[in-house]
Amino acid sequence: MLGLAKTKKLLYNLNNRLISKGEFMIPMNPLRYPGGKTFLVNYIYRVLDTNSITDCTFYEPYAGSAAVSIEFLLKEIVKKIVIVEKDPLIYSFWKSVVEHTDELCKKIDELDICWKHGINCFR
Repeated sequence: MLGLAKTKKLLYNLNNRLISKGEFMIPMNPLRYPGGKTFLVNYIYRVLDTNSITDCTFYEPYAGSAAVSIEFLLKEIVKKIVIVEKDPLIYSFWKSVVEHTDELCKKIDELDICWKHGINCFR
């Protein structure tokens, strides 16, 4: 389960690290995931709002980037989120976010990012 404070801390560290280097800016969500559900955020919000389902725990199956969950959590529409993911690489990323937040943020902060020939590279 991912709470608001932990989510904000991770997203702040991800965005601040990249923006402060003046190299490029990423969206609030750390993952760009094919088949993303970002376009469903407003629709799902209307369903929740119409049925007075707010201030609850939101479950997102096939989470991927968890765009819907993160948006609802950051806007405090829901109290907590549970993301469910079958892909082992995406699952491992979210497990790191939830269980090793500080270590992940430290590794991100230590990452040396550069641009070469219009391509993002890491040293």
